[in-house]
Amino acid sequence: MKPVDQTTFGVPGGNCMSACIASILELPIEEVPYFMGNDIRGGAWKLKLKVWLAERGLYPLFITPVAEVYIPRYHIMQGKSPRGRGTHAVVAKGDRVVWDPHPSRAGIRDIGERTVIIPEGQLPTNLFRNKK
Repeated sequence: MKPVDQTTFGVPGGNCMSACIASILELPIEEVPYFMGNDIRGGAWKLKLKVWLAERGLYPLFITPVAEVYIPRYHIMQGKSPRGRGTHAVVAKGDRVVWDPHPSRAGIRDIGERTVIIPEGQLPTNLFRNKK
């Protein structure tokens, strides 16, 4: 994981998710598209992300609800933004935020969804653990 800062801000328009993907894949932010568009609450952005990752032999695994799993590898946690409006994405390992791409580094107020990027066609057996 190589921390990458987000370069655009606001709802819609903030590229925190793209910055998290860039961080996990260790890519420059310019190589990761803005998937959200105006589709903040819909699912079209997830399809765009799936297609983009599939071109790289990867797949996004979206996990909700999140209370029963512990993910011991880098993944994206999305939740309420501490800045009041909309959601925000951060890089996590387990339940701990390890990188917030926003300059405030304030994290998120709750966990609404997790996104794990895995090799396409594979589900590692060590991906999840029960919370203790």
